[in-house]
Amino acid sequence: MPDLPAINWQLNGKCVWWAPSTPAYNEQGKLVFQAGIEIACRWDDEITEFVSEDSDAPQKSKAVVMVDRPIRGGYLRNGPISEVPTLSDPIASKAWQVRGWEITPDIDHMETLYQVFL
Repeated sequence: MPDLPAINWQLNGKCVWWAPSTPAYNEQGKLVFQAGIEIACRWDDEITEFVSEDSDAPQKSKAVVMVDRPIRGGYLRNGPISEVPTLSDPIASKAWQVRGWEITPDIDHMETLYQVFL
């Protein structure tokens, strides 16, 4: 695990996050999301075991991403917003579903590490 007081300088990448919308489905039963926004991140394509809120069984991630804010759900795509084909549809933009998340404060509660598992 990285040294928590040094988190901000490690978030030197960009990714696009589509937050879940409320309600989550439109009148036709299709999933809907808020428009994608660019956030700071550190994207690591690594397989890691995690446990999601949906299941008590361990799952394996395709990537672990440190992000600059708490993220619960939605979709992430690696790269700047200028490279995204459409901001209204994360699936068409080949974004990956956020399947788990972890929030870890440092011992003094001065900084927090936000990680998501895709």
